[in-house]
Amino acid sequence: MKPNELLKLATEQPSKFGLEVHRDTIHELRRKGFSWRSIADFLIEKGVKTDHARVYRLMMESDPLFDHQDHPQNIGGLLYESQKGQPLRHYERGLAIGIKEKLKCIALEHPEKISSVYCQCQFRLSASPNRVWLKKLHTELHAEFNPECPTLLASVMGFELKFEADVMALDCPTYNLSQHFAETRKAVENTTRHFCENKGWWIDQRLRNEDRNRKILGLYHSPNKSADEILEGHAEYYDGLAKSLKKEFDKLSLHD
Repeated sequence: MKPNELLKLATEQPSKFGLEVHRDTIHELRRKGFSWRSIADFLIEKGVKTDHARVYRLMMESDPLFDHQDHPQNIGGLLYESQKGQPLRHYERGLAIGIKEKLKCIALEHPEKISSVYCQCQFRLSASPNRVWLKKLHTELHAEFNPECPTLLASVMGFELKFEADVMALDCPTYNLSQHFAETRKAVENTTRHFCENKGWWIDQRLRNEDRNRKILGLYHSPNKSADEILEGHAEYYDGLAKSLKKEFDKLSLHD
């Protein structure tokens, strides 16, 4: 066989990488408002063999639809975190947290006007932590996680942490401030390292998500339709709904 014929055959062979390696590309295009069909067309033009149902299914497998207590919620291919009483926000941003700067230290006044024993030190974080990150931080500091109030951490070491947006407050005895801050700083670093470096955690979560996806597909089970056909119809429905919603949103006025 001639070299040019061999090259032609190699070019025609399907990629062994699959669509998974293009997840970040799909995420970026979706963030910019591309429909599933437009994203598929973009990939096809660049030599990737796919269709909009496969693109949609790949992104749905990240975490499909429901159960947004401790996992990201997939809405249109973008991952959001949904917490009771808080607006939706992008999920990944709340997993890479560091202590960015010191804000202020407040001596907590005793009601009897005697010398203060406790203080509150406030710090700016690099981002607002999400529920999953806070749950892991509780483990690092040997604190019991309360699902109803995840932003309050009471450590058995004798101090409390309180979180509001990107602010972390450390309440502790003044004479143990250095020690408790060092313990908190180390726990913050370990928690972020866990999510940034522990690939096994992400693999385990992916398996849970795939199992959840199979259950959701079971809800839509039809003897006359395949899973791909069900997801294709779902993708087209979502695109139409998103466009209609955008039109209604654009009509909203900020003034009377």
